[in-house]
Amino acid sequence: MKTLEKERYKKLLVEWNDRIAGVWNRYYVPAIAPIRERLLDLAEVKRGDRVLDICTGTGGAALAAARRVGKPGHVVGVDTSPKMLKKARENATKTGLPTLEFRLMDAASLDFAEGSFDAVVSSFGQPEAPWDRPTALREARRVLVRGGRFCHCGEAESEDDQSLEWFPRMFAKYRVRNPGRKLSATRRLRSWAAKEEKKVPAWEAALLEAAGFNAVRHFTETFEVSIPARAWLEPSLMWGMLDEYLAMSPRVRDKFRREAIKAMSPFETTKARVGFFVARRA
Repeated sequence: MKTLEKERYKKLLVEWNDRIAGVWNRYYVPAIAPIRERLLDLAEVKRGDRVLDICTGTGGAALAAARRVGKPGHVVGVDTSPKMLKKARENATKTGLPTLEFRLMDAASLDFAEGSFDAVVSSFGQPEAPWDRPTALREARRVLVRGGRFCHCGEAESEDDQSLEWFPRMFAKYRVRNPGRKLSATRRLRSWAAKEEKKVPAWEAALLEAAGFNAVRHFTETFEVSIPARAWLEPSLMWGMLDEYLAMSPRVRDKFRREAIKAMSPFETTKARVGFFVARRA
């Protein structure tokens, strides 16, 4: 993919993340609190540590880490979404934690010196574009001290997960048939990005080892997560298709929402399989 198209796609991802900041902060951050605590346990975050939370979103993991490191430590959360970071800073102000800051920064180009942190974590965070994954991991390793800990968690694949099987068929039914110039361009960009993503190594131990990490472990655990169906819709289903959704007429969009929320209602409380990657810098 050409550099220009890559930058356009990353800009689109930022717009999508900006759009879901409020819903993510209100519903998802509280719902996945036990997963974040498990992440920080695995990263061995303790009092006095310097911690970097990459792709911090609205700052859930960064805030939890700041409580652990206390006044002797320091926590930085980075993200490329201005609206996510605005929510994160608002959350930090409410807690009064003095050792916490948030910066607008790309995970694939971290503006920190080598060896700046004792631990780097990422809770359901992805680099701004899939092809940045290897570069972002190398950057995470670079900013760690020798022996520093890295831990990432993300949604694991599940063969028996029926919660999203209905979505492609339903979405196809409501999809705009005669898109305008902007939507057509976005569809081409998404198609191009999807092809490019297939060339990128998936999340696996070998990916972290190639980035220079050692003692890599990968395992899956199950957590009960409860989120209202109406809150599932925009972040879980519309991220990546938000432009299609917004292109629908208000009447069609309302009908789609009602049908989608009804279909999602049986899955408001679900057993979520979460994949953890734990590693160290040699």
